[in-house]
This record gives sequence, structure tokens and C-alpha cells, in this order.
Amino acid sequence: MGKELSERILRLYQQQALSRAASSLSVAGYYHESGDNGRAVDLLEQALRFVDGESLPEVEKEESLLQLLHTLAEYKGEQVCHGKYCVQPPKQP
Repeated sequence: MGKELSERILRLYQQQALSRAASSLSVAGYYHESGDNGRAVDLLEQALRFVDGESLPEVEKEESLLQLLHTLAEYKGEQVCHGKYCVQPPKQP
């Protein structure tokens, strides 16, 4: 049921880039937690493209991109880069 609902949210949420990116981030969390990390990574990479392609104030765009990149780095367990931004994964205790 969670997977079906998550996929439906993605199809129905055809609003602006930040809303789509926020939805993708939330749904990616579901996939990551349920063990489908590949799908989670794909969703985060899509969200990066949503935000990057949108005409937004620079501060808003930067905040969104960095939030997505931090999550992507965590899920991949390696440094990720997008445009001028590069983010390391969180250090493991």
C-alpha cells in the first residue's frame, strides 16, 4: 500500500519544482527505509533536475539543492556533486 500511495503522489503532484522536489524527497525516504535504495536515489536525482531547471530566487534554489544533495550523499554513502555544489555523506560514529 505504501508503494502504491507513493507512486500515486508522484503522478498527481504536478505543481512547481519545489513542491515536486519536496514530494520526491519524502517518497525517496519511504523507498530508502523499505530497502529500495535505487528507487530512492533515482527520485532524488529527478528532484535535483526539477529544482535546477526552475527559475527561483538563488537562496531558495541553493537551500533546496543542498537539502537534496545531503540526502543523496547519505543514501549513496559517497560524495555527490551537482553543478557547483558537492556534499560528503555524514560521518558514521
